[in-house]
Amino acid sequence: MCVQRAVEAGAAANAGNTGVIRLGCTPLLGGAGLLPQIRGAFAKRSGSVLLFVQSAYTTAQLDQLLYGGLDVGLVVLPVVRDELVIEPMHRFRLILAVPERSALAERLIVEPEDLSEQPIVWFGKSINPFLYQHFVECCQRAGFTPNIVHEVSTVMEILDVVAGGIGIGFVKDSIPRRFRPEGIVFREINTPVLSLEVGIAYRRDTRSENLLTALEVLKQIVLPAQ
Repeated sequence: MCVQRAVEAGAAANAGNTGVIRLGCTPLLGGAGLLPQIRGAFAKRSGSVLLFVQSAYTTAQLDQLLYGGLDVGLVVLPVVRDELVIEPMHRFRLILAVPERSALAERLIVEPEDLSEQPIVWFGKSINPFLYQHFVECCQRAGFTPNIVHEVSTVMEILDVVAGGIGIGFVKDSIPRRFRPEGIVFREINTPVLSLEVGIAYRRDTRSENLLTALEVLKQIVLPAQ
């Protein structure tokens, strides 16, 4: 009987009929304020279906989506995985976090060419190689090659390293509204190409009721107003 129940539970999980929506969320979205909105919307929309949120980097989420550990993932783009549907949802502008004693802190808007020799703090290549390469290519399109001297895992690490005077960081434009770390000032960059895009990822062959509910809620919350 125990074996049979285990088999039935596994089949239900793969079909998305367990009464639980398993959502992956990248920690690189720290400070975006999305999770409270998502939880509130799920509570109103999904009735008896529970929302289980797992913090995981994009690369880990992709594997869990493929092997049944997650129903849907909130990931940082770009993502390359043919077995998954990837829907871009929202784009955050990137701004500069600079030490308050830096020469860049004296300017309200920083030109891209002023960043070519600056030591830069960015998310580690091992965490998301696609994002790392995308950032490098965006910087090059803006007119400079980034001098990445320190790789981190989270937004808060970027702020800590910048506050220590080790380099400058690139963060979402929502960060200054949520955090006021000592020793740091935030500055605009005079280029539109530096941004961070968020998307929803899910298996192509999954069409459960749970997934449809999750997609409906996520698109209402994450999709920017038109």
